[in-house]
Amino acid sequence: MACAELHLGVLVAPDDGARAVRLRRLAAVERRFRALPVDANVAASYGALAAAVVAAGRQPRARQMDLLVAATAHANGAGLLTLHLADFGGLEDLVHVRLP
Repeated sequence: MACAELHLGVLVAPDDGARAVRLRRLAAVERRFRALPVDANVAASYGALAAAVVAAGRQPRARQMDLLVAATAHANGAGLLTLHLADFGGLEDLVHVRLP
């Protein structure tokens, strides 16, 4: 999902200069990292994480992209690096979330 957000950023860049910067960033990310697919295991993890959000009294709809990123990490037994720890609050028991 993070790659999808980077692709969107390229397409909605406000000008050619910003688009070029974003496109270079996207290319660097795609060269350096292997994209993990959203598959049946990720879908099952998404359900578990979204249920945890509901159990905490919050709505998962506003956090769908974040939850898909977290579900991908969860399904693959990986941790999640983010600068936005608060976006993943309440999921600490299910996904290891930390600063890079």
